[in-house]
Formats: sequence, structure tokens, C-alpha cells
Amino acid sequence: MKIVYVYDAIARIGGVEKILTDKMNYFADVCAYDVYLITAAQGEHPFSFPLMALGPPIFLLRLRMMTCPSTTIRTMGNTQESRAFKKVFSLWGI
Repeated sequence: MKIVYVYDAIARIGGVEKILTDKMNYFADVCAYDVYLITAAQGEHPFSFPLMALGPPIFLLRLRMMTCPSTTIRTMGNTQESRAFKKVFSLWGI
């Protein structure tokens, strides 16, 4: 099974980030799922909570969006970011 998470950044220390990393690690380690994390503003910031070694079964794509990702995803239409999402999903077979 493949699971895709889209989140702004896991660079802050907070409850959502902790739960998200715990879920990704659990699904990758215990369930042997392929887990994909797409971040909009992670950049080169370190992760606030440890992820299993990146690479199979946890894959990371760092987009460089300058606006709020939830707003961007709803309104991006046929923009460069939209084409990037479509390309990634088709490459990963999602």
C-alpha cells in the first residue's frame, strides 16, 4: 500500500508534527507501506522529530512554495506546482 502525506513542514516542534512522524514511521516499519511525504516549506530545515532513514519505505519530496500550501492546492489549477504534483504522482504510480 502507498500512503501520501502533504504537509507544510516538519520543522516545528508541535503535536501535529509528532503524530505525523509517528504515523509515518509506524506505517513504514510495522505495516511495510510505502510512505510519501510532500512538504511545501521544509527547505533545508532539519526535521523536528526523527523519521526512519529516508529512502524506501519513506520517500520525501520538498516543494518550494511561497504561499500557504492549503490555499495553493485549492487554487493552483494548471500552475507549475500542479504539474509538479501530477508528475510526482505519475512517477510514483499514485
